[in-house]
Amino acid sequence: MSNADLNATTDRMGRLTLSIGDSQKFRLLVKWLNQDYDLKVETVVKQAKSITDKEDATVGELMSAVTWQYFDLKKIEESRLETCRMYETQMKAGTIDNIFDQIVVARLAQERTAAQQRSANRQVGL
Repeated sequence: MSNADLNATTDRMGRLTLSIGDSQKFRLLVKWLNQDYDLKVETVVKQAKSITDKEDATVGELMSAVTWQYFDLKKIEESRLETCRMYETQMKAGTIDNIFDQIVVARLAQERTAAQQRSANRQVGL
């Protein structure tokens, strides 16, 4: 398999051709990005809901919760779009392997940490 088969290339007409592997890596990165986005949104919404559901919440607390929820959700969405653009740029440049490898290592480390925490919680009966 030649280097042209492994990376993004441009044909004589200037059209971009992507390898299947790069395309699959991009799709997986976007899938993980969307999963992370969903978790972050859920956390922000739960946090705001915990304040807005309080019966003794002041008007200031309610306004603050709604305002921060809006700004946090907007920031999370902007970050997701920026990251997606970066993935697309790297895929077109044929360098998506670099970021893919880094993210796989980071996700594996996070999963190991989470598994260790679950194991520790079971041992102490939590």
